[in-house]
Amino acid sequence: MIEIWGKDRADCDVQRVTIERDGLSASILSYGAILQDLSLAGHDRSLILGYDGIASYLQDRNYFGAIVGRVANRISKGSAVIKGTQHALNRNIEGGHQLHGGRDGTAYRTWSITEHSTTHVTLQDTLPDGHMGYPGTLTVIARFEILPDQRLSLDIEAVSDAPTLCNFAHHSYFNLGKRSHD
Repeated sequence: MIEIWGKDRADCDVQRVTIERDGLSASILSYGAILQDLSLAGHDRSLILGYDGIASYLQDRNYFGAIVGRVANRISKGSAVIKGTQHALNRNIEGGHQLHGGRDGTAYRTWSITEHSTTHVTLQDTLPDGHMGYPGTLTVIARFEILPDQRLSLDIEAVSDAPTLCNFAHHSYFNLGKRSHD
């Protein structure tokens, strides 16, 4: 099921796709390719931390459920040498470093939904040459699928037309606390 879930900062529609199988359901947003909800039948709360509305994700600095990159983690002083050339990268955190691809990394972009069914969804984003200081146009594809026996699979694939840095990561916070009993 696909629904319009709100608007991003550029006033583009943010879609939410819900997939399910065998009592496991997942809701994925086109904004940030965010895993917004992961629920298992018989459990009284989501298995991950997330928000109930797009406004909270637009303000979030915890990267709840997002696909982060072009490079996950920090790059010291926002600088990298690629094929012998120094590249000044977008510096988006204190101390002049880059975190998770910069201020317009994949966690803050609205991806396209390219394929979906009741059990899977595929999203895609294309980062242009020079985006956040990185060389090469890079296309990233994320495919979420609920497999039999209540398993969630995520495959991330990226292709660049030039040597570049690329290290994507899924950034959910799992909600593993004990169930509350009345």
